Amino acid sequence: MINTTLLQAVVNLSLQLMKANKADEAINAYNLFLTAYFPEFQLVKKADASNFPHSIAFEKMEDYLIVSEIKGVDVLKLKEFNDAKQAFELTITKLKARETDNNLEWSFTEGYISIAYLQSFQEQFSRATGLASLITNEHGIPITAPTNFSKLCKNIIRQTEKGQMNCFHSDAVFGRQNLEGPVVMPCLSCGIWDAGVSINIGNRHVANWLIGQVRTPEQKIEDLVAYADEIGANKEEFIEALKEIPVMSEDQFRAIAEMLYTFAGELSRSSHLIYQKSQMIEQLKNAEKEIIEQKSKYKNLADSGLALIWTADTEKQCVYFNKPWLQFTGRTLEQEYGNGWSE
Repeated sequence: MINTTLLQAVVNLSLQLMKANKADEAINAYNLFLTAYFPEFQLVKKADASNFPHSIAFEKMEDYLIVSEIKGVDVLKLKEFNDAKQAFELTITKLKARETDNNLEWSFTEGYISIAYLQSFQEQFSRATGLASLITNEHGIPITAPTNFSKLCKNIIRQTEKGQMNCFHSDAVFGRQNLEGPVVMPCLSCGIWDAGVSINIGNRHVANWLIGQVRTPEQKIEDLVAYADEIGANKEEFIEALKEIPVMSEDQFRAIAEMLYTFAGELSRSSHLIYQKSQMIEQLKNAEKEIIEQKSKYKNLADSGLALIWTADTEKQCVYFNKPWLQFTGRTLEQEYGNGWSE
């Protein structure tokens, strides 16, 4: 079964690297996914592919091929790999299409919530709680600018290849749709506490609100610092940045996450109402457009024949005369309206 959480993390990371024109790093990120889940395969440049007995074209990265050093790859494993590759390519295609849309609000929630509105609420939330905060779309791509992000997460952990990969994996887990409550637990990167709530329109997952970057009193610096060696970060800088992380009890952090979940629920409901109203308005516009088109077709049909055609309302007042009628009588519409035709 495809590890979709890890796959999504790789997609997000690869997209950001490609946008930053770091193709080699994007390839390395994808190779991390292959190594973790499909060790039989790796990504290599086409120029080096002749050194491998088995290769699979990977069209989204034109200069590279997915290859295997194993001559007899298990058929089921190969099918599962191809499913994962197709899922990766499809997600890349969809996300790239969204990124080319100049209207970010439309790609976020179909245009029904202002990003400036969300940014304002996010900043107020961070000022009130002291927590880091970020709102992303359903794919984990940031919608708002981050607030209160710690030096540890922003400038140290995410600046290392392994740390960034772990952070994207963690963000994908915290950003999953959860209709039953907030996701609250130590992050899957360095272990400090994070939380996430999903924002929905109806049953559709449209965004995530991620908060945290705090440690509990029980979490000692010496217990967390080993992560610096694991990701290849400078240990002294890591320790100093870790000391700046706010300390908060787990109960208090969970209470804040529950409050945010309630607020996100209200935001989801109001967004759904806006969505429903906009759909009704769109339906009315379409109905009005259809009526206008039908009237136009009727008028063209009535004017193109020889028959004299007129219509009256429920008060027996004439409201329409076709062109042949007007040509026959030599009068104008204004003269014929109502009971004018009888004069």
